[in-house]
Amino acid sequence: AKFTRYAGGTTTLTSGTHNDVDAAAINVIFADSTSGEVRIGGFQNGVSGQVIHIVKIDTANTVVIEHNEESNTQRIHVGAASDSSLGANKYGGFTLVCNGSNWFEVDFTV
Repeated sequence: AKFTRYAGGTTTLTSGTHNDVDAAAINVIFADSTSGEVRIGGFQNGVSGQVIHIVKIDTANTVVIEHNEESNTQRIHVGAASDSSLGANKYGGFTLVCNGSNWFEVDFTV
């Protein structure tokens, strides 16, 4: 199998719903819920073997990973087969791995 290298970049998402987030060259997403809930529905441009860590950087509001959201090019499949969330007053994060077509939650830490 061919190994695809990508630069380890970061981005920050703030309040609102984020669909088809561009995953090209990203391996860390900082979720800033200071102004409201952050919802991540899926990605585009992810490559097989790519790993993204989503890190909740404040405790103000909830961060939600939407399970199998239809409106996204690359859907996220959550282990519990339902949305995954980190509530207010908590830090933590999610680790997702791409198979080239979809993303899979492989770790969730509170």
